[in-house]
Amino acid sequence: MRSQTLIFFSRMFQASGLILALQGGACLKNPKAAVKSQDVPLSVSGQVQDSFGQAAAGIGVFVEQETTPEQITDADGRFSFSWSSERKDELKVRYGGLGQPLRLYFTNAGFPGESAVYDKLKAVEVGNMDLGIIRLQTPVVISGQVMAPKSFAEGDSPAEGALVHVGRLAATTDLDGNFRLYAPSESLLPVRISLKGYVQTKGIWNVGTSDDNRDFRLYDRLIVDGRLEIPTSFRTDDPNIKSLNFSMSGNAMCRWVRLALSEEELSFSNNWMSLDGQIQIPISSNTPAEIFYQFSDQDKQTFSPAYSLRLENIGSEPITDPLGPPLPDSDTDNNQQNQIP
Repeated sequence: MRSQTLIFFSRMFQASGLILALQGGACLKNPKAAVKSQDVPLSVSGQVQDSFGQAAAGIGVFVEQETTPEQITDADGRFSFSWSSERKDELKVRYGGLGQPLRLYFTNAGFPGESAVYDKLKAVEVGNMDLGIIRLQTPVVISGQVMAPKSFAEGDSPAEGALVHVGRLAATTDLDGNFRLYAPSESLLPVRISLKGYVQTKGIWNVGTSDDNRDFRLYDRLIVDGRLEIPTSFRTDDPNIKSLNFSMSGNAMCRWVRLALSEEELSFSNNWMSLDGQIQIPISSNTPAEIFYQFSDQDKQTFSPAYSLRLENIGSEPITDPLGPPLPDSDTDNNQQNQIP
């Protein structure tokens, strides 16, 4: 019995010594330096070509609203740059958080506005990322009018002097609230509109293949309210169109939107789409002439009024309802806000 006890304690001490040895080996002489050395950068590369498939030299590659390009394309249209972990963290904080994509703008000085946009890059990526060929897009004219509430009695009036940002471009509205910019065709661009005394309006402009015109509204208080719009290039009878991508604008409180085929169905739907991504629905020959939508805040506790949108001239094949079956017990009526006059 005594010998078995001695063997047990001997093995226990050996195991303890092994654990201590492992712990001692894990100690770092300079922990801060060791952590810093584990930085995992992201390397991004690719080639820019013009609309004819030729290498495009001298194109500035910008990330979001940064004023200094990450690189200028060489004689072969190629670019390559790297972000350290520290740089990625800085971009995440500045432009929207961990999971949000960062837009790269490829600016051709020979044309007005951006020439191409890449919107699928995330700051959480590591290693080497080859974007392949980035094709420059023909610029199109995007224009519109900004309105703002003056008083309950007067309603909305043109907002002179509003600053309209679309992507990296900016314009100031004239006396009639009008603005005009150039943007690369077939691109998805963020919109910000600001004017002293009003809450900033944000949105997404789904730029198509032709000139586009849309109107915006500023708000005099922070509420949940916004609008969905159909891009001009989708107002066709093209039977090959299988999905519809919306442009949107809204008050900064808007974080989610839900769509339905009827106003009744809308009030029961719990299928929300984030405004951080593309707002898209499938379409077919069965698509109704009108859909209904509503915005909510981050917590889905405060709602905008319900709106309808006519899908005019959308060609011919759709909608199986993308929203799924309706859900009961909606609190929409109790939480819905009054619409601003």
